[in-house]
Amino acid sequence: MRTISEHIMDIVQNSIRAHAKNILIEINAKNQTLNIRIEDDGNGIDEQMLQSVKDPFFTTRTTRKVGLGLPLLKQNTVQTGGYLNVKSKKNVGTVINAVFNTDSIDCLPLGDIYTSIALLITGNPRLNIDFKYSNGSGNFKVSSEEIKKTLNPISINTPKVSVFLKELIKENLENINVDFC
Repeated sequence: MRTISEHIMDIVQNSIRAHAKNILIEINAKNQTLNIRIEDDGNGIDEQMLQSVKDPFFTTRTTRKVGLGLPLLKQNTVQTGGYLNVKSKKNVGTVINAVFNTDSIDCLPLGDIYTSIALLITGNPRLNIDFKYSNGSGNFKVSSEEIKKTLNPISINTPKVSVFLKELIKENLENINVDFC
């Protein structure tokens, strides 16, 4: 994966496959660190499996024999001097915390986070997805539940809503000086 946004998309897709109904995506950028926290209320992972999730040769999927999402995320955080922490409890959910040192030459760009979040929200109308971003210049948050209430009776997964949401997120992140590169 070439951007942090792609990692976020991958983790959230895992949450969706784990039958999560609520997903929180938090990004906190300050003091040359970027902390990504993704929390879900999905199926969770038992202790034995939790020990294996960072191994590239481990996957629960039957369509392939490797699972590279978390191992690549771990590699990308460690290369910057950061770390990856995964906590999970069976039938409760999972919390993933990835910390990048942004002053490292090896730090991935954030990428197209506004499109990623808009697609996750509009592409999964049955989920509650909360997105929060904060840095030294301010903060921004958006909730799919709030958007659905505001738009009612318009469906959240219509193309116009997707375009609107993407622009809303982009404009608000630009207002707090988010560095997308």
